Amino acid sequence: MPADEPTDEREPDVLDPYIDWAFGPGRSYYFNPEQPSDWIPALIMLNGIDARDFASGILFIDSEEDRKRWQHLVRVPSLYTESPAADFASPYCTAMILEDFFPILKKNAKLRSLISDISLGLPLDQETFSPDAQSASSRERQP
Repeated sequence: MPADEPTDEREPDVLDPYIDWAFGPGRSYYFNPEQPSDWIPALIMLNGIDARDFASGILFIDSEEDRKRWQHLVRVPSLYTESPAADFASPYCTAMILEDFFPILKKNAKLRSLISDISLGLPLDQETFSPDAQSASSRERQP
């Protein structure tokens, strides 16, 4: 590209335009209004961070209070964080996330640099969760 042509070096809003669609104009198609669920399954490809540190937020969130909020928004299965296999895991992990994850992703450049890709699964309906989890408020459920 010639030096005199302008370049667009802005960060993308998210890693996948499908995410913008799912939380914007496609909301009524993506989320089932008859079976509301706040938790969304995601497949995340990490870049230079392991799932344990991603789940804790320690490398990209400074305040303890904000890290606790992060840990509420993002649930990474113990297979990726606590099992012996965690030390040999690929750069991929699954997670259950709340919608509030995405504003943090947009604002936090360090976090964006640590995620190479993210793919959303379909939101899970209430029948997916255990009866104990179904009785808790939807944002407190343990996926």
